[in-house]
Amino acid sequence: MEIRSKVSNGNLHVHPQGDLTAESAESLARFIHEMDDGQGRVFVETRGMNQVNPSGCLTLRSRLEAGGVSAQRLFFKGEKGFDMAPPGARVLVGPMLRCRCRGDRSRCRAR
Repeated sequence: MEIRSKVSNGNLHVHPQGDLTAESAESLARFIHEMDDGQGRVFVETRGMNQVNPSGCLTLRSRLEAGGVSAQRLFFKGEKGFDMAPPGARVLVGPMLRCRCRGDRSRCRAR
């Protein structure tokens, strides 16, 4: 598994790519723990994941819960997040639109 990341506005954005096995889930959880500063949100983009094995999901959830990253700060982006996210984490699916209507709600794409 390849893992890329960036920090933006105090939030950690993690982009794993490849298959989620028990071994790669250990690596992903360790990576998140090492990179997390305990302050902002942690976004995990799941769209680059190929195969998401049940053992990998179980390992990832248990390692994230045990490692001290608050589930309230975890956001999984994409359909595979439903399998990967520990209880209490949020899963974001679909396009996220920012409001640029400047008060004219009739033109707002984000509503």
